[in-house]
Formats: sequence, structure tokens, C-alpha cells
Amino acid sequence: MTVERILNQCIDVFAVFAGTLLAFQFLSISFDVLLRYFFEHSLEWVIYSNEWSLFIISFLGAAWLQRERGHVRMDLLLTHMGKRLQDFVEVLSNLFAIVISVVLMWFGTVRTHELFESGAYDFFKVDYVPLYPIYLVVPIGSFLLCLQSILDLTKKIRFELKKSRPV
Repeated sequence: MTVERILNQCIDVFAVFAGTLLAFQFLSISFDVLLRYFFEHSLEWVIYSNEWSLFIISFLGAAWLQRERGHVRMDLLLTHMGKRLQDFVEVLSNLFAIVISVVLMWFGTVRTHELFESGAYDFFKVDYVPLYPIYLVVPIGSFLLCLQSILDLTKKIRFELKKSRPV
């Protein structure tokens, strides 16, 4: 089994989990709205769990979005550039993504460890939920994004090298 295949499977698992959280958001908010409308009662946990799930979805879905080339691009500018400049911008954006994801991995790991060591809970929302598992998605998602960006960069460089070789 290749590294790329293992990475794709990990990315797919996290994307399915993120999609499941998105479905949970839709259902829980709809249910809460119905409860408020018909019974004038609201479930406290719905707002807090949806806030956390937005955070989790962002990090668990980032690598999938990168792999599928779903991130916002400046197509208006790119279409007016030459092919060489477009290739340079693509390489540069992958390098930038690698640097940013490494920084996020580092700070996410440090923050998760601090929260684990201190035993911090989210006292402003639900005081029985520890914070470190929520923050753990930052280094995990950033790691997958970094690996995907490295893979994209190496594919681009290989393609350009192959294209530039005389036949």
C-alpha cells in the first residue's frame, strides 16, 4: 500500500466524519428550532456542540478540500497569467500551505498539550467537556493538510521536470 493511498484513506475518513458533523448540525438545529417554536423550549447543548463542530469541520475537511482542489483560487488573475507564471503561483501556494500547516501543527500541538496538562474544561459553555480533544483536531488536520500539500507540490514538480525533458 502506497503512502498516497494511505493518506487518501485517512483524508476520506476525516471528510466523512466532517460531513457527518455537518448533517448533525442541520438536524440538531432544525430540531431545536421546532422545539422552540412549538414548545418554547430549547436544548442548551445544541448551540455549543454546533460551535465546536464548525471548528472541527474546518480542520478535518481542509486536506480533503486541498486534494479536490476546492479551495478558493483567484481564477480572474490566474487566467490572465502565462502558463509559466501560473505554474510558479501553484508551486508558491503549495509551499505557503506547507509552511502554514507546519505552524498550525506546532501551535495546535502545544495548545492541546497545555489543555491536557491543565485539565481545562469549557466553563463558559458546558463545564463537563474537556477542551483538549476539541483542540486535537488542529494538529491532526494540519498534519494531513501538510502531507497533501507536499504531495501536490511533488506531483507538480515531477510533472514540470518530465515536461521539460527532451524526447
